[in-house]
Amino acid sequence: MLKRFRQLLVALIIVLLAVYIVVTNSQSVTVTIWGTAYSAAAGVVLLAAFAVGVLLTATVGLFFGFIAYLRELRLERRERERLAFYEGMVEARSYLASEEWSRARVAWQKIVRKDPTHTIARIELSRSIQGEGDLHEALRTLDEARAAAPNNVEVLFRAAELNLALNNRTAALDNLALILYHQPNKRAARLARDLSEELGRIEDAFEYQAKIEALGEAEPDTDKIRSRLQFHKLLRDAARDAAGAAAFEAELREFVRKHDSYVPALEKLAALELAAEKNDAAVQLLIKAAKLIGSEAAWHQVSLIWIASKTPDKAIFTAKAAARELHGVGRLHVELELIHLYASFNMIDEAMRSISTFADLAKSEGVAMEGNIERRYLLLKGFCFSLRNENREALLVWKRLCSEEQRSLPSLSRATLGPATSPGPNLSTP
Repeated sequence: MLKRFRQLLVALIIVLLAVYIVVTNSQSVTVTIWGTAYSAAAGVVLLAAFAVGVLLTATVGLFFGFIAYLRELRLERRERERLAFYEGMVEARSYLASEEWSRARVAWQKIVRKDPTHTIARIELSRSIQGEGDLHEALRTLDEARAAAPNNVEVLFRAAELNLALNNRTAALDNLALILYHQPNKRAARLARDLSEELGRIEDAFEYQAKIEALGEAEPDTDKIRSRLQFHKLLRDAARDAAGAAAFEAELREFVRKHDSYVPALEKLAALELAAEKNDAAVQLLIKAAKLIGSEAAWHQVSLIWIASKTPDKAIFTAKAAARELHGVGRLHVELELIHLYASFNMIDEAMRSISTFADLAKSEGVAMEGNIERRYLLLKGFCFSLRNENREALLVWKRLCSEEQRSLPSLSRATLGPATSPGPNLSTP
C-alpha cells in the first residue's frame, strides 16, 4: 500500500512539474523540423524535446543491451562447452589411468572431434591406442598433433617414445634433436646421448654430453660417462681398422692409464694379456676390476686363470693379498674363491680350515650368510667333505642345500594339483 502511494506521489509530482513548465512558458515558439514549421507553447516544446530525448536514449540503450545480452549468451554457451570439455577430459584420463584402453580411446576421440586442434587430446589418444597394442596407429595419430603444433615439446617427446617402442631409433633421435633446438633440457640431451651411443655415433654422443654439462651443474657420473664414450670410440675405431691390432693395444693401455677405474677397459686389456699368455698382468687387471665392482664372477675368473696355469702358489698368494684389502661382501667372495682354489689344488685341510671359520668371518664382516653366498658356501663344503670321503657329513650338507633350493621354489598345494591319482598303466614299466 505504501509502495503504491509513493508511486502515485512521484507520478503526481511529475505531472505538476510538467504543468508548471507549460504554464510558466506559455509564449509561442516556432520550431522547424525537416523544412516544416511547428508552433506551440515553449513549455510544450521543452517537454516534447525531453520526451524525444528520453525515447532516443532508451532506444540506444535497448540496442546495446540486446547486443550485450547476445554476448552473454555466447559466453554462457562457451562456458558450458568448456565445462563439458573438461569433464570429458577427466573421464578420458580416468579410463587411461585404469588402463581401460578401448573406453579411453573412444573418450579421447570424442574430445578430438569437438576440437581437432587440441594437442593434449591427441597425445592422450595416442597413449590409449598404444595401450591397445597398435603402435603404428598411435604414431599416425601423434603425427596429426605434430601438424597442428610442430614445435610442441611434449608432442616431440611422445614421438620419440613411440619411435623407440617401434625400434626406430634414428627417428627418435631426430625428435630429440628438435626438442633440443626449441627447448634445450637435460632429459632430451641424455636420451639423445644414449641413442647416439647405441647407434655408434660417438661424436654426436660427445656433443650431447657437452650440452648436458652446459645446461647445469656437472653430474656425479660425468667422468664415468666420458670414459665410457671414449672407450666405445676406441673400440669402434679398432673395428674399422682390423690391421691395427698393435696400435689398438697401445691406445688401450694409454686409456687404462688415464682411466684406471673403468672396468670394461680393464677387462678388455686383461683379455689381450691372456691371449699373449701374460697371466700375471691379466690377473692384476682382473683383480683391480673385481675390487671396483665387487663381482663374484670377476673373482672366479681370476681363480680359473691360476687353476688353468697350474700355479697354486701364485693363486693362493694373490687371493690372500686381495682378501687383506677387502671388507664386507667382497671379502666373503674372495674367501669362497680361496676355498675353491684349495679344493682345486687338493689342499683339503686348508679348505676345511677356511670353511670352519667362514661363518665367524661373515659375522665379523657384518654380512648375512644368505642367498648366493650361502649356496656357494654349502656347495664347497659338501664338495670338500666328499673329497675326504666323509659321506655322512656331505649328505647332511646336500640335504640342507636341497631344502634351501626347495624353499625357493613355488609351493604346490594339493588343491593346485587336484586329488591324488595313480599314474596311468601306460607309464608303468613292462
